[in-house]
Amino acid sequence: MDCSCFRCSEPEEGSYPKPCAIVNGEPCSQCVAANALEDEIHAVEEFLSSLKAKRRPIRHRMNELHDPFSSRLPPEIVSDIFMTFLPEDVCNNYGVVESDNTATTPLRLGAVCQAWRAIAWSTPQLWTSICINLFNDNLYVAEVVRDWLSRSGQLPLYIRLYAKIIFELPFGDEPYIKLLISAVVAHSNRWVYLDMDLPKFIMMRVRCTSPMPLVLKTLKLDFPLAIFRGEERQLLPGEKLSLNAIVSPTEVVLGEFCPFQIDIGWNDLTHLNAGKVSINECFELLQKAPQMTHCTVNIYGERGDFPISQTVVQHPRLTFLDIDYEIDTGIYTFLERTSFPALKTWKHFACPSVEQELPINYIIAHIERSSCRLERMALFRCDNATIDSSELNKLLRATPSLKYLVCGHETSQGTTDPNYYDPLLKLLSASASCEQVVERETFLPHLEALDIIDHNGQQSFSWDYIPGIFGFDRDAITPFLRHESSNRRPLRFFRVGLPQNFKGPVDRDIIRLLSPLMDQGLKLEIIQDWEPRPNNLCNKYDMLQLSWLH
Repeated sequence: MDCSCFRCSEPEEGSYPKPCAIVNGEPCSQCVAANALEDEIHAVEEFLSSLKAKRRPIRHRMNELHDPFSSRLPPEIVSDIFMTFLPEDVCNNYGVVESDNTATTPLRLGAVCQAWRAIAWSTPQLWTSICINLFNDNLYVAEVVRDWLSRSGQLPLYIRLYAKIIFELPFGDEPYIKLLISAVVAHSNRWVYLDMDLPKFIMMRVRCTSPMPLVLKTLKLDFPLAIFRGEERQLLPGEKLSLNAIVSPTEVVLGEFCPFQIDIGWNDLTHLNAGKVSINECFELLQKAPQMTHCTVNIYGERGDFPISQTVVQHPRLTFLDIDYEIDTGIYTFLERTSFPALKTWKHFACPSVEQELPINYIIAHIERSSCRLERMALFRCDNATIDSSELNKLLRATPSLKYLVCGHETSQGTTDPNYYDPLLKLLSASASCEQVVERETFLPHLEALDIIDHNGQQSFSWDYIPGIFGFDRDAITPFLRHESSNRRPLRFFRVGLPQNFKGPVDRDIIRLLSPLMDQGLKLEIIQDWEPRPNNLCNKYDMLQLSWLH
């Protein structure tokens, strides 16, 4: 009779148990039976492996026959089709090494089949952008990065390095960080776009192996919002960030960096976006960057690194100016001692620490001194910044060339004058009629679009004026003047920006007032969920359209 062998423990799957010899020096019946089954299983597994090997070329041929295009088109055409898989804005949508199933990454193309992989792997354009988390401690990622960049051939590279928040912070000398930095730096001669959002102790380690000129055109630097090991989110006095290379970019975007603590050349710079710049550094930048056309700065006070200019600094190429400041931090000096003859766009964001008026007279004097023809202006104020409606109209009279105007107000007190913009709208209405030619010629005769941003969700103007600014009668909705009239202001667009917490829908009386205007081909929008900067106002939720359908 067969009996169980209490000395034979349960074997692991796929392994043979140790033989026993307790029955006349021979294995027990259970061990014999188990060994026989293991032999059968091993034979079946080998047979299964051989079947899978036979199936592999069949499957490969099936993919070729069933593939809708790769087997029927030349590889060059398939490569072009694969290129449509990538995002259009390569600078803001990088290929991702570590990603979820919805990420746009060329690795997904290679996972379909061997034919797709062969074409994707031999298409360099698919591998020119990459986003890398330097805190990924998987050593295999460095190998993926090396292969990724090698597939890009000799094409220009778009690189983003960031630090994903983790519980146990590294110190920067871990092997996986060194391997990742080394894999990226090996191709530094092809960098055209470098975006680093890293803690300071990691960013300082990204250096070229030997000094050399780089073709780098765009450089973006910032520290993560999280504070790593309590370090300052800025370079300390005397510290300087260097890539150990000769760098002269055309576009520079800085977080809380002092611009002159970055080891770069300024002669070729055309676009600057700096989070914190002293008034001293503003004057120095204007003189050291003669090619600059776009400047976005947050002026935060004085710093003694450079002298403040005592004469007017003229910059002949600047066409775009976006200044964000506290009113008591040198803005008056900046406006008094600068001149921008080519200026077309002026964005003004004022956040004073104490209640003060906007420097309207200084702005007007600056425009007159520059003799510039402004086409776009955005005036945004918050909290303690005040401006009388008559002063606003005075400023607009000094800018008759304006085509696009944005006005906005954000306040933590939650109160807004319900009729603040009525004088502006009344002037626009009065000057829209052909009977008011003289007035129209002196007040915004070229205005094409008007935005009013209301952060508090409260009414700051009367809707009754809106038909009039387009040249329509409030009651009859009949045009004062014909569309083809040469005397008619070209205003065709009016938008109101509301906060995310706005409780819709829009009042039906407003819809009835605006609908005939839209029937005439004019564009009117009431947008919800806008960003707190005029340049970020985006068409997210058109409450007017939603309320119309309601």
